[in-house]
Amino acid sequence: MLKIRKSKDSLSRGLISLLSVLNLFMFVILGPTFGVIFFTFLNLLYIMKYVLDYWIKRCDSKVLRLIRSVYLSLIIIFALSFIIVESLIISNMHSQVDATEHDIIVVLGAGLNGDQVTNRLKSRLDKALELIDNNPELEVLVSGGQGPDEKVTEAHAMKSYLINEGVDPTHILVEELSTSTYENLLFSKEILDAKLIDKSIIIVTSDYHTYRASYISKKIGLDVVTAPSHSPAMIRVNYMLREYFVVIKDWLKLSLIA
Repeated sequence: MLKIRKSKDSLSRGLISLLSVLNLFMFVILGPTFGVIFFTFLNLLYIMKYVLDYWIKRCDSKVLRLIRSVYLSLIIIFALSFIIVESLIISNMHSQVDATEHDIIVVLGAGLNGDQVTNRLKSRLDKALELIDNNPELEVLVSGGQGPDEKVTEAHAMKSYLINEGVDPTHILVEELSTSTYENLLFSKEILDAKLIDKSIIIVTSDYHTYRASYISKKIGLDVVTAPSHSPAMIRVNYMLREYFVVIKDWLKLSLIA
């Protein structure tokens, strides 16, 4: 029995060493991406469990055993919530939209490089152009304010991009005040309401972002469908991990508002 415990202890220490080396390697190769930070977080969870087990073996304390039970319960809750949220994200990533059945597109901002759209934002705008090709009568509302390192508002850059691609400027509405997905959709709704526009709406955003955009839209009273733009695999994985925490935040925030 003692040999089995020592074997398990050695295995745990070896696994921690292996994970730590892998973690360092990922930081060096990939940099501090959200995926690497998330992996570090999981590694720390495992190390904390090992430390608790180590001291329980040494002290056999009821308090430590209670702490470990609570800790393991929290990890189980985290794991279950993670599976649920990521399943919702994945299930909304590949929706198909018939542009001829709708009247207006709302394109959500995704950052600028100075006054130029980022690749992520370009992908969203190209998705909007694809929809417009299928229904030239579609109006477009571009939504996005100005970040600290941006020379113009995201909406201004988005409008310029669409016009350069041949979209009629009279078909473009602009929302330039928002700084978050919630504000994107809320301020866009206010513009549509002010113009008495009660039309069938397509939300264009990145594939990993469609669940949250759809959820917030329903919470604020927008009846929408989503048209996801494609994201490269590495970017998608990073942002899907990030979305877990933001989705939880928005669930809590909108539950309180409701």
